[in-house]
Amino acid sequence: MKKDIQLIVVFTLYICLFQNAKLVIAEEAIPLPPELLMKQEQSVAKILKKSEDVKQDITPETKVEQNIAPQQSSIPKKTINRSIDKKINIGVNKNEGDIYLPLASTICIFINDAKSDGCRIKQYDTSVQAAQALLDGDVDLLITNALLGKNIVDSKEPFNKNMQNKKLRFVLSSFDETLFIVARKDTQIKKIDDLKHSSINLSKDNSKTRMFMNNLMQIKNFNLSDFTKTTELDIDESIDAICNGNIQVISVVAEKFNKYLKKVTRSCDVNIVRFSQDEIDLFKSDPQYVKEMLEGGLYVGMPTDIETVATKSLLLTTSDVPSDVIYLVVETIFKHLQAIQHLDYAFADITTTEMFNQGRIIQFHDGVIDFIKNNGYASVVQNFSSNN
Repeated sequence: MKKDIQLIVVFTLYICLFQNAKLVIAEEAIPLPPELLMKQEQSVAKILKKSEDVKQDITPETKVEQNIAPQQSSIPKKTINRSIDKKINIGVNKNEGDIYLPLASTICIFINDAKSDGCRIKQYDTSVQAAQALLDGDVDLLITNALLGKNIVDSKEPFNKNMQNKKLRFVLSSFDETLFIVARKDTQIKKIDDLKHSSINLSKDNSKTRMFMNNLMQIKNFNLSDFTKTTELDIDESIDAICNGNIQVISVVAEKFNKYLKKVTRSCDVNIVRFSQDEIDLFKSDPQYVKEMLEGGLYVGMPTDIETVATKSLLLTTSDVPSDVIYLVVETIFKHLQAIQHLDYAFADITTTEMFNQGRIIQFHDGVIDFIKNNGYASVVQNFSSNN
């Protein structure tokens, strides 16, 4: 019953945020809609109170059984009162609005709770544009995936024109973005090696799906000539194409349970292509990736568990952003972590250790380092001394 009430509260908040809210115009930062401020304050207050009530009901014995350890769920040991006049702008790809925009909005809600009207969201047509806005200083933080972040770090196209990549910094990671390779069942394509000599959609250039597929092709030593046909369709177009029989295989990078896989598995007879353990091991040494388990029954036609790989969604910044700004962002997230977990699935199952370590493709921002030192988190951060 309690879980049902929590879900209703979260669902109601998102209706307020995303059905009534005016969307942010690309490259124009505006505050969260004034007409929603009262509703947000009331919703946040309810969730904070619910979170406090839950904490009061938890005994030391039951605390250990939670997903977040006692050290991780506690409010930071040292809170520094900082007066920050600067507006904090978070950049997102508006075409990833079903995952990145809710996360940005959740973070802004609690920053604005701590600092009135201190956080705004800027949306861009593509992830590349959003990333370039971060490097150019038009936004202070970027929510994107580790694949794009690694392309910036490695100065890959289209980030090979200047040296701005050197100032990219890591803040935190959140949810997994899983690679799904889906094949028509009548093709008998069941494993990665079966993709050769198939017709496949690789997705649009510079999309996260295309970046993931490019990396997979490199790891497997596949060339475009190994396929009978390749296309660059967006996700919705590719679902139509595979169900109409125009292509045999599509690739999708999305959260574990997502509307795209739900649609394609219910629209036509398909199966999810399996990775072998050796193939999963090829990804293990690269911080861009984590192993993912898709539980049997998650989608129509998937009765058994399937192991695959995922990348991480990240909160990134640059060394140009002042330390006190990043400190405030991280402090706010950790101070309200339980409440944020009620609001956004991006943090629902993630632990502090994962937030600091998974997907860390570049060094920490100094503001994150200060937060780790001041609040006793150094013990959960891998290779922390090398980031000082």
